Amino acid sequence: MIQSKTQVVLDIIDPLEEGYRLLEKNYSFAIKSIFLPFTMVVGVFAGFFYFQPNWYKDPFIDIILTMFTVGQIIAFFQFKKIYQRSGGALQVFHILKKASDMPDMQDLRDQLVKLVSPVYYQEVLLRWLTMIMKGRTGNNLQILDSASQRRDLNDQKEMSFHVTLNRITLKMGFLGTLIGLLMTFGPMRDAILSLRDLNGEMAFVTDIVEAIKGDRYAIFSTLIATGLSLLIELLTLQILMRLYHAFSVGESCLADWNVLILEPASELYTKTEGDGRSLEKLQTEMDGKIASVKRAMEVSLISVVGLASETERQFQKLQQMYVQFNEKIESLQEFELTHKLTYLKEMEKKLNEELKAFRNVVG
Repeated sequence: MIQSKTQVVLDIIDPLEEGYRLLEKNYSFAIKSIFLPFTMVVGVFAGFFYFQPNWYKDPFIDIILTMFTVGQIIAFFQFKKIYQRSGGALQVFHILKKASDMPDMQDLRDQLVKLVSPVYYQEVLLRWLTMIMKGRTGNNLQILDSASQRRDLNDQKEMSFHVTLNRITLKMGFLGTLIGLLMTFGPMRDAILSLRDLNGEMAFVTDIVEAIKGDRYAIFSTLIATGLSLLIELLTLQILMRLYHAFSVGESCLADWNVLILEPASELYTKTEGDGRSLEKLQTEMDGKIASVKRAMEVSLISVVGLASETERQFQKLQQMYVQFNEKIESLQEFELTHKLTYLKEMEKKLNEELKAFRNVVG
């Protein structure tokens, strides 16, 4: 009694405790359930060989047993899948239980990403943490409800196969009953007609025996179908419902953990990270402005360098023009000097001739 009260107190303190214990039981029960389909198939075949050694010669019975065997093979894979899901769910709950009342969002997210056996609990938590790290909160329970609805639809789809198989098995048994009753009509008719003969007592007995065989076939078919239907209903379906129920309890525990631990931690995280994001935003804006100024300076520098190159090219062109101009001036000066010297020589020659002529006249 004291231990029970202590456990209730622990469940109140830790919202994940109840779900963790139930998932542990679910995990161990799923391991045992994996062997159930093979056990049922072997038991059914052994019973048939014991009570009806030649059952395999009847195609109608073969169809019923084939349907049952296929259903149990599918149940084996379903139990195996539930076993893996239970292991992944336990890993998720173990990570959450190790986290403190104010978990580190980034560290928690990294641990969930590294899980070897992913489960839809992991997807829900990763979406919660991603939204919190982006500063958006308040929609966690809606995400959990959506994931729960998808899981319910998938679980119902898996269970509906066995429900349908159970109904078909019962209908096959009813069909076998009708076939057995139909087999009695001929012998009963022959038995009644044999009473008209004087020596018809033996024929009457023979026909009655044949009619009883038809009744036996009808009862045997009904018995087989009803027995297999009961196995499917009481074992396969009930075990699947119990295993799926544990995941529903786990979802309710996650909802409690979200309200009691994650939401207060997310508010603090949003507040502290919001200030950090504001500073980071300002730093980003400042870095952007500095980068813009640098780009503008680089463009201006490129323009200045281009202008300097163009100026140097124009200056070199001017220098070439100046050299050519000086050369032309020098050539002109040289031409002018040469022309004047020739003129002076001619003038000197004329003067000498006139002076000579003047002396001749005087003399």
